[in-house]
Amino acid sequence: MLLALPILLPLMTAIVLHLLPQHSRLLRVVAFAGSLAALAATVCIVVRVHNAGIQVLQVASWPAPFGITLVADLLSALMAVMASIIGQESPSEDRNSTSPIQRPS
Repeated sequence: MLLALPILLPLMTAIVLHLLPQHSRLLRVVAFAGSLAALAATVCIVVRVHNAGIQVLQVASWPAPFGITLVADLLSALMAVMASIIGQESPSEDRNSTSPIQRPS
């Protein structure tokens, strides 16, 4: 399940952001919390891969030719951490920001 969190957390964060009222500060805080949670999940994956070796998850327990198989080795886990770090955005109050979490008025 841990391997699916870097996919599921941003998806759930996006769904929550669309359901929240249009308060930009609240949206930014929730988006930042979701990206921090995704970063924490990727760091946990790196620790687990470092301690236990390559991790494999077959989504919905379908066999490989028909289902989706998620695999994390050390390189892919480190790349996921780098992507999560790059994706971090501080919840600033800049109204002219081109943030992807802002909605047009």
